[in-house]
Order: sequence, then structure tokens, then C-alpha cells
Amino acid sequence: MIYFKKWVEKLLEMILVKKFDCGITRISSKHLKKDKEIEAVRSISLDMSKISNARLDFRALSKMRKLRFLRVYNSQHGEDNAQRIFSLCNHGNELKVFQHLQSFPNGLTFFSLSGYPFKSVPKHFLPKTLVRLDMPFNKVKHWNGVEELENLIDVDLSFSQHMKELPNLSKATNLQSLNLSYCKSLLKITPSSIQNLNKLVNLDLYGCSRLISLPDGIQSERIDLSYCNDLKMAPKISCKVEVLLLRETSIKESPFIEQPSRLVELDLSECSSLETLSSSICKVKFLKELNLFGCSKLERLPDDFGDLEASGFVIKEVPTSITSIVTSFEITNINFFQLFQIGFT
Repeated sequence: MIYFKKWVEKLLEMILVKKFDCGITRISSKHLKKDKEIEAVRSISLDMSKISNARLDFRALSKMRKLRFLRVYNSQHGEDNAQRIFSLCNHGNELKVFQHLQSFPNGLTFFSLSGYPFKSVPKHFLPKTLVRLDMPFNKVKHWNGVEELENLIDVDLSFSQHMKELPNLSKATNLQSLNLSYCKSLLKITPSSIQNLNKLVNLDLYGCSRLISLPDGIQSERIDLSYCNDLKMAPKISCKVEVLLLRETSIKESPFIEQPSRLVELDLSECSSLETLSSSICKVKFLKELNLFGCSKLERLPDDFGDLEASGFVIKEVPTSITSIVTSFEITNINFFQLFQIGFT
């Protein structure tokens, strides 16, 4: 156990460049080539809050040919805080990640780093073997090489404040989760960037307040567009979608839903510009919850709303503007147990 601890300390000394009053000391490339221990490393999880007065020299990582897992984080600032790594720079330390690094080992499958500070990513920076890419709070404007990452399953680019357009992920045909929440500069997602993503389970665009357009027919089981305030036209919804969240968007009409639909939940709450519901909603057989709270301009329902095919269906929070209309329909399948919360009688 003692030997293992000393080995880890030695490894960290090779990765970290320590700053002393006399200047910066480095481990020479010649030394790294001779050290077989560093070549045997397969996993690194590095908490930067445990290290003071240091900056990372990632050139050592390029020597770790067997490296599969790399996670660099700062536990003092919480898992989802934008400052959890690079905030060290603001406290007088010289943390310069990725200096002199051109690419990671070819076998790397897990890469996690919050707060990447540069505007671009080197073209061959990330290996094609990557399965998970976790880079929230980055400052990247231009993504290069991401279109070659065919093995990706999970991508987290949340809080990317400077990203205006999604990188081309059309070749990532195994992608299951794409987190773009709070990318407040994101304006659009082009069809070519996400085509062929037929295995997508979760697309998170929560809080992308400037997003104005989205392709029709996105093949994801769950799509969260809540608080996309500038979104005025909802895309056509694929029959694969089970949960669609459109809370506080600027849409005037609910989205057209392809049939046969698997939709279970549709949240249109606080859509203050919503005027009409698409008649396609009446043909959804598996719908369990429809949230219309705060839809103050909604004054009519589809003519065939009374023929809604879903069983065990719940209207959650109906706006007062249509409560009288709802009572005029003979809808035996709808459960009104929550309508009393807004004074429905």
C-alpha cells in the first residue's frame, strides 16, 4: 500500500509542473521516454482542489499510450460549477491546461474537463475512440475534428457560452445523450449536424434562450426545449418522441405530431403566445399528461378534441381561458383531478 502511494505521488510529479519561487521546473521528454511506469497508466481522475501552485503539463499524457479514462475536476466548486477547474487561475495560480499538447492517446474513451478556456479545439485533439465527451462551461467558438468521433455515446457541452452552431455530429450514429443546456449563444441546429442520430435517447436544450430553429423529425425519445424563449415555431415531432418539454417558449401553435406517436408527456406551460393546439394531438394514443398552465392566449381546442384516443389522460393545469370550453366536450378518458387547483368547477 505504501509502495502504491509513492508510485501515485511519483506519477503526479510527472504530470504536474510545480511552481517554486525560483521558477518552473519540468520533467524532460527524455526522462519520460525512459519511464515505463507512465506508459502503463490507464486511468486518471485528478481533483485540482487538492493541488496548489501548479499548472498542468499535458505533454506527459501523450506518453500514456494505454490511457483510457481522463477526468480533471475541482471538487471545491461542485460538480456542475463553471469555475471548478480554471478558477484556480483567478486566485493567482498559473493553471494552463493543454499547453504544448497536440493530441491525446489514441485509445482514450472517456474525456472530462470543465471550463476549457480556448476558442478552438485542435483538429486531431480528440481521438476517434472517444465514447464520452464531457466539456461543459467551455469557451469554444469553433469545433474541429468532432465530426470524426464515430464512437460517441454521451456528449455534454452544456453552458458553452460562445457556441452559436452545433458541431457536425452526423457520423456519431451511436450517440444516445446530447446535453446542450444553457448554451445561450446557440442560434440554430442544422439538419445536417444531427442527421443519422437514430439512437438518441435524450436531447437537452433547456435554457438555450436564443435558439430560433430546430430541424423537423428529430429521432430522440426525450426533447427538452424548456426556456428556449426565442423559439417561435415548434418543429414537427417524430413518432419516436415520448417526452416533449416546451415550457416558456414563444410558439403560437403546438407542434405537429407524427403518427403513430409514442408521446406520453407534453409540457406547454407558460407558453404565453400559444393560441392553438394542433389537431394531431387528438390521435396520440399513449398521452398521459398535457400541461397548459399559463397559456393565457389559448382560447380554443381542436374540433375533434373530444375524440382524444388516449386512455387515462390527464390535463394538468388548464388555463382559465378554456375551462368553460373543456366542460362542453364529452371526454370520458380525461382525468380532471388537478383542475380544482385553478378554480375549475
